[in-house]
Amino acid sequence: MRGFDGSEREQVVWLAADLVLTTQKGKIPQVSYASTAPELSDDRRYDFFSRVVPPDSFQAQAMVDIVKTMGWNYVSTLASEGSYGEKGVDAFMQLSREAVDHVVLMKQQG
Repeated sequence: MRGFDGSEREQVVWLAADLVLTTQKGKIPQVSYASTAPELSDDRRYDFFSRVVPPDSFQAQAMVDIVKTMGWNYVSTLASEGSYGEKGVDAFMQLSREAVDHVVLMKQQG
């Protein structure tokens, strides 16, 4: 095998990446067209993994930039269950606390 294309589902990408690590010593390139999980950015573990979309942390930072630019002081979030939704909101909330003064954050899951 020379390389393979990843899935859009994070769980499948992680399983495939870990399979490559255990069976091929991690030497098979994996390219994902939709995986955004920040954990896959770990070059020490997934050194042959690459993606064509940015990790979720970029989206969280963009959301913080919007809050700052608009001068909002109350933000409510709604996230789907699972890695993408829950971790995305958590990243946004963490970055918001570090970057924005006096913002009330409300987290809701649906």
